[in-house]
Amino acid sequence: DKMEKGYAVTAAPDFIAPAKDAGTGGNPGAGALVLAVGNLRQALATDEPFDKALRALKALAGDGPEISATVALLAKNGAKGLPTMAALAERFEVLAGKIVQVSREVEEKNWLDRAVNRMSKLVSWRRVDGKGEKSSVDALVASAEAHLKTGELKAAIKAVAGLSVSPPGNTKAAAVAVSWLADAKARLAADRAVAGLRLHALSLLAPAPIPPPSPEKG
Repeated sequence: DKMEKGYAVTAAPDFIAPAKDAGTGGNPGAGALVLAVGNLRQALATDEPFDKALRALKALAGDGPEISATVALLAKNGAKGLPTMAALAERFEVLAGKIVQVSREVEEKNWLDRAVNRMSKLVSWRRVDGKGEKSSVDALVASAEAHLKTGELKAAIKAVAGLSVSPPGNTKAAAVAVSWLADAKARLAADRAVAGLRLHALSLLAPAPIPPPSPEKG
């Protein structure tokens, strides 16, 4: 699997065809389970619903504790699907300017405040080099953009989440990113969950260990 720092890339995997005797040494049906997980991973590589692939996996896996909790987690978004990494990056690119803009809005106490707010809506500018105060809205947004370009979703999430704890007055900026942040966290959790499922399924293909011979009685 191709892995990025802090993020499991959702590229569709090559299916692993089970051997004819797959599962005979370890767990019967393990080969079919590997394929079901592969189908689920491929479905998750898009933004389409993946509930059908998830139901097929659950039918094979049964109610085993190793898989049930993960299936329940994924089922929350199975019917609607999840945005892909590319879609999240594109959405954030659109949001970035708005996040910075609202962070600069001031409480309108007089005509000057109103004029400042109008001007900030007409002229949008922000730092994109990531320099300046690390906790500033500009820096956090630039950091998130940079991480998204390199596929580091976990780091991008951390940067965007920092908007809610940055200096007072940036609650509006955090509010603009709420929906994006929720989707990004769901995508990251789903990719991690399916990666765990795949490792578990592959482990079932391993032949059962041969017990050591009993010592001969002398």
